[in-house]
Amino acid sequence: MTSRPTLPELSSSNVPLPTGADRQLYTPAINQLATIATPPTLQRHLALGQTLRLVRMWPQSATELAVCYADASGQQVVGQWFADAAAREKCARRTARAVGDQYAHWLCEIPAHNLLLQAQGVDRELPGLATLAGHPDSEIIVHRPHRRGVVRLRNWAQHAHESPAPVTYAKAVRPRQASALAAAMRQIHAQTSPTDASARPAGFITPAVLDVDATNGTIVLAPLPGRPLLAWYATRQLPQAAHAAGSALRALHDLALPGDIAPHDADAEVGVLTKWFARLATIAPTLPQAWTRHLDCIASELRLTTSAPVLLHRDFYDKQVFIQATSPNTAPTPSQTGIGQVGILDFDTLA
Repeated sequence: MTSRPTLPELSSSNVPLPTGADRQLYTPAINQLATIATPPTLQRHLALGQTLRLVRMWPQSATELAVCYADASGQQVVGQWFADAAAREKCARRTARAVGDQYAHWLCEIPAHNLLLQAQGVDRELPGLATLAGHPDSEIIVHRPHRRGVVRLRNWAQHAHESPAPVTYAKAVRPRQASALAAAMRQIHAQTSPTDASARPAGFITPAVLDVDATNGTIVLAPLPGRPLLAWYATRQLPQAAHAAGSALRALHDLALPGDIAPHDADAEVGVLTKWFARLATIAPTLPQAWTRHLDCIASELRLTTSAPVLLHRDFYDKQVFIQATSPNTAPTPSQTGIGQVGILDFDTLA
């Protein structure tokens, strides 16, 4: 029997929260980000409306935010906010140099707001994203600056002589991560969709890896059938859909751990919480102050409930689970659950 790991205490004493005047350090600047004028370049080339509204933001660090804007039609463009103008200018120069003249015009600095907008997938850390976004009939589904991106591709074919697939999805990650991520996804797919007829299916499916470009950090995946769990919320079948999602997660925990996968124990999870509270401390200072009283309780529960090692998804939520209806073209009767095959997406944080 192994002893439990010693975990760092989670409390306001070791999460660096601002005090006094520093508490509102960046709040006035961030409050000005809610609505901005669309840069003329993006109005011309992307047919964006004149005004952009902030729809989402993520703390990248204590002094940087990833932001996502949308115009009145819903068309989106992402970027980054910097507390320091010099940091914004440096990022813009490095990105323009990395992506070259072909894509540099999609970078738009807005000095008045310390914003750098990155249209059409331009990202120095994700060199393959802009190329994917340049495919005909492609659509960027996700772009988290410097972290990851997802693009929907239509009529993609790996080789010229092959019939194109109507729809595929391509992930863009940092090139150094692509090979290991693709290998882990292939190992999971082999367990969830075994080719051996005598093998027992895992209880859910995962996307097949169709192509990997490790140099540019892109992975092309087959689509999953069905609709995300989120789409089932307004249906009578939500309880059955939620149960199916939970069963799939339990089945994931039973899979064999892929080789060379980084462990994620209670100590690591405490570290994740501490990092996010530190980031929020200057970006949204009122939130950590309200939450820190719960941190010791969370750390204690993590100590008490640590299990034997299992495969962890670490980003499991209602848009990562796809559920197929048993009769896609027919509404189920009251005696039918209407719930068919379950699929799970996105294994970037697998541990």
